[in-house]
Amino acid sequence: MNRFLISIWLVFLLPIMVVAQVKLPAIFADNMVLQQSQAITVWGTGTVNDLIHVKFGGNEHQFKVDTLGRWLGHLPAMTAGGPYTMEISTKDSSIVFQHVMIGEVWLVSGQSNMEFGLAGSENAEQEIAASDFPDIRFFQVKQGMSDELETEVTGNWQSSNPMQAPSFSAVAYFFAKKLHQQKNVPVGIIQAAWGGTAIEPWIGKDAIRAYDNLPSIEPVPVKQNVSLLYEAYLKQVDQFEHAQDGLKQGVVNKNFDDSKWRQVKFPLSISAIFTTETDLYIPGCYLWFRNKIKLADKKNDLSLHLEQLEGQFEIYFNGVKLDTEQFLPSKKLSIPKNLLAKGENTIAIRIRSLWANGILGNNAESLYFIQNGKRIALPDTWVCNPAIEPKYPDLPRERNNQGVLFNAMIVPLIPYSIKGVLWYQGEANTWKPEDYNFLFPMLINDWRIRWKQGYFPFLFVQLANFAGNELAAADDKWAVLREAQRNALNLPNTGMAVAIDVGDSKDIHPRNKKTVGERLYATAQFIAYQDQQAAYSGPIYKSMERQGSNIILSFNYTMGGLKYKGERLTGFTIAGEDGVFKGANAVIVGDQVKVYSDEVTNPIHVRYGWSADPECNLYNQRDLPASPFRTAL
Repeated sequence: MNRFLISIWLVFLLPIMVVAQVKLPAIFADNMVLQQSQAITVWGTGTVNDLIHVKFGGNEHQFKVDTLGRWLGHLPAMTAGGPYTMEISTKDSSIVFQHVMIGEVWLVSGQSNMEFGLAGSENAEQEIAASDFPDIRFFQVKQGMSDELETEVTGNWQSSNPMQAPSFSAVAYFFAKKLHQQKNVPVGIIQAAWGGTAIEPWIGKDAIRAYDNLPSIEPVPVKQNVSLLYEAYLKQVDQFEHAQDGLKQGVVNKNFDDSKWRQVKFPLSISAIFTTETDLYIPGCYLWFRNKIKLADKKNDLSLHLEQLEGQFEIYFNGVKLDTEQFLPSKKLSIPKNLLAKGENTIAIRIRSLWANGILGNNAESLYFIQNGKRIALPDTWVCNPAIEPKYPDLPRERNNQGVLFNAMIVPLIPYSIKGVLWYQGEANTWKPEDYNFLFPMLINDWRIRWKQGYFPFLFVQLANFAGNELAAADDKWAVLREAQRNALNLPNTGMAVAIDVGDSKDIHPRNKKTVGERLYATAQFIAYQDQQAAYSGPIYKSMERQGSNIILSFNYTMGGLKYKGERLTGFTIAGEDGVFKGANAVIVGDQVKVYSDEVTNPIHVRYGWSADPECNLYNQRDLPASPFRTAL
């Protein structure tokens, strides 16, 4: 433990040049939210031996800059409220932060399902339109990686509104919204998440090195500083975002030679077209589509009607870019007659596809033109080329090295006062799920030790159901990792939101984030806010008893009793001494479940929901699903 404590304080002891002005990390800024009911930690840099004066909440506090140019202090706890002004000054300089609120502050982290933005969630249009909550504020940590303990992150505090909320973590937004409405307090969310990342880079290197037989992920040999690798990656991203190769090659023009392009049939679903060629669009690419339309005359305007178009897109007609703003509300585009040609005309469409998204039309009749009230159909065969523009760059593999995300995205936030942590991660560790049994508790303990706020609440999402698709495999290892997540409940002040019933069999990024966020809030009600009446957990397996050819299962958190949804209780399998599992019958008897099978007369073992994408439907009376489990052999 001493090694852990020493390592975080090294951040504050690194030699620096003498500075003339007081400075605080970027997490301290206008619109920030500070944690209520506990000491508020502030820190920064300044001139050696200067006195730092902090005026806040009607009080003034004084701290001294040490011989290495660092200072740190604690302000007394305050109750929720605001807005306040915080002024930090020395004899030579001062900083003023405006619109500061006191409320509930949560750090949210993990991989893509935590990063997944509100704009992609279910009912996004309605949720975004109703997202005007000035006292819900997000600080989104810019992604980065480092071999060394960093002292600064990039980001700023943004209030929730229809302009800003689409990029917020959807899970965190729905959690914050529920917390704000139920507790009537400001809510601050510090979002530090990165899609596709394993758990190892989020754990401090000192913590990992304290264990033998690690790492489970072998570090990628680093030929240069990982920060430089990340900078190179960002430049490649910028090149992708500003790609204009297609226009430079003239692919939108009528006379462009597309004879060697691939022929595809309409409607055009990106994932369907390139099912066996995933390297074309992982993690993303631009796809150009072209087709021809013949017009008898060019005397009258033309309108393009398209019932479905998903993804970012550009549409060109005879080389001229159409105004697609009008498409969104009307599902049609007007094409003035001055763009038309008698005879053959060309339509070209560029779709920006990330992770195989992008759909052009939902059936063969969904794209057509109208001129003079007459419908004009396009040939159902298009030509396509996904290799005109540069691909979206692959993330540096080094981002999964031990500690590199912790160093760059978590350490600079310590010791900002927080209520607790929300965590949604695990998909990237399903290849070796057994290791999660020690890696996950290691992360929880490591973060708690370094924050020095005791056993702050650590709430997490158990992996949702997912059957796998052309982009990602899924098998029983997902069940093993869910078990490892559930085992983390043995740590104090931890809570788990089960998501086994709200996933998407074919999409590793299910869109139902509202249910997940609200289940996390229900968990927080009990764990963090001591509401003993909160329905915060579905049934958790407790014990089993054999009665003849039956096995009787007992559960914690039945909360008024068990029930199932559907025609019958499903999801159970049973095995005897041979370890061969058979489909089982299951019935609810009071607060217990009786499991049996005519094929297994001497049962000793039961599994429930034990697959990547199980059909299981056991709930408690508060409509919370049971966590998948297996009994011990």
